[in-house]
Amino acid sequence: MPVKYVYMGTATGSSNVALPTTRLILYLKKRRHRRRNAQAGQGAFTEHGRTRRGRLGATASLLNRIAEEWYRQVVAWWYELRGNVVLFDRHFLFEHAAHARELRQGPMRLTDRIHLAMLYRLYPRPDLVLFLDAPLPVLLARKQEWSEEHLRRHREGILEIGTRMARFVTLDATRPLDDVVQTAAGAILEARAGKSG
Repeated sequence: MPVKYVYMGTATGSSNVALPTTRLILYLKKRRHRRRNAQAGQGAFTEHGRTRRGRLGATASLLNRIAEEWYRQVVAWWYELRGNVVLFDRHFLFEHAAHARELRQGPMRLTDRIHLAMLYRLYPRPDLVLFLDAPLPVLLARKQEWSEEHLRRHREGILEIGTRMARFVTLDATRPLDDVVQTAAGAILEARAGKSG
């Protein structure tokens, strides 16, 4: 089967498909961060200025984030229309899984609430999700930049979203590689046959 790969995560630097505005925003954020560090303690930013720029920046960031997510989805549809199987590395629906419960329960910034509502109510679901699951100690060893609590919440959020999907397959990542590959290949072929049948 012809396959096209699309990175569907939030790390712009890792993306093989991205809007130019997304890369520009990332560059400007880094530049602004360096400038603020250089001007710290000099009174260069008033409280009013920070608040106003913060609101405008948050709105621009929200609009670009939504445009970026839909742009990558359109690219995936284009590949699919041309007969390809599209393999997503990560997916926006699951990248924010740690915050899925907060959307219903806890306090959240308005821009984040709008963004998550769009993702969970309007954004297309993949035809098949292969979730490589592992115990928390294994995850902690691999993702040392995250706390155990964050990884636990993220994993639970992914599994919760998965219960509402037609094809969500949990793969035990501690099993031998050949077993994991065989199970994944079987799930892909079954989903492909179900879609064409």
